[in-house]
Amino acid sequence: MTVYRTVLGGADFHAADIPDEHQCRLGQLYDNMLAQETIKPSAVYKKIDQPHRAVHQQAKDALNHYHKAEWPNVLRCLNHMEQANLQVMALMQQLLADISRDI
Repeated sequence: MTVYRTVLGGADFHAADIPDEHQCRLGQLYDNMLAQETIKPSAVYKKIDQPHRAVHQQAKDALNHYHKAEWPNVLRCLNHMEQANLQVMALMQQLLADISRDI
């Protein structure tokens, strides 16, 4: 939302304001669950890392391009960010289904 608020003129965030994939709420939960062995590292769990990292990187890239008024690149980054986010959400659904079966 931070990226969209900036691009739409409702805020003025920069790439440095975007946390990395370990600092956001999902990343903290993800890392904490692994550290506490709440879930076993499964193939699905391990697949979340790459698209989650891409969400954050594309958000940062979008803001960098925004501040240079490079609109085609902003839109490209937003598209990549959303595609990566859809991958994360799909993998999270799989992970939650796996956890539910194990309980």
